[in-house]
Amino acid sequence: MTSLLRPVAAPFVAAAPAGARVRARLRLLEEDEAVLRAVGGHLGSLAGKDLAVRCAEGGWTRGGAPGPGRRGSRR
Repeated sequence: MTSLLRPVAAPFVAAAPAGARVRARLRLLEEDEAVLRAVGGHLGSLAGKDLAVRCAEGGWTRGGAPGPGRRGSRR
């Protein structure tokens, strides 16, 4: 009888991450800092609005309880 499942590979240990973390502080002019803060605020508001729309489409309310569009409970 032929098996339709693939053979199980031998176990292995994954190597530790080899990347390096670089932490640097940007030295910005006041004008550049203002632009970056404005862009960050704008992108953050767009992300929040997108999340709110997706949650509303799924029927979830702020309290975590299912809204009128969903049946049953969250658990």
